Amino acid sequence: MKIGIAARRPSAARRGYGQKWRESAKAFIARPENFWCVCGCGRPADMVDHKIAHKGDMKLFWDRSNWQPMARGCNSRKGVLTEGAFGNARSSRSYGSPGCHDDGTPRDPRHYWNKR
Repeated sequence: MKIGIAARRPSAARRGYGQKWRESAKAFIARPENFWCVCGCGRPADMVDHKIAHKGDMKLFWDRSNWQPMARGCNSRKGVLTEGAFGNARSSRSYGSPGCHDDGTPRDPRHYWNKR
């Protein structure tokens, strides 16, 4: 019998997503400049995404310059396409909407994200 990926994966808390993360992510999303999803979809962000997958590197995990606000659906799409999440193969296709670059940042130079 095959053991699924989820069965081998450590819990969210063991991967760093415990109380400290929840509080930090909530504070990050609460900042006015982090209200909108960075992909340009026009939806409010409801989670923090790591721009570069940390793969267990806790220094990268906590590096706030590696954080970006995202809507959950956009984050899932990014994970599937760029990291092979949910058992899918990685893809070179863009995960974002037509309004964003492949890295998820908005194409519109007037967007807040591009004025930092």
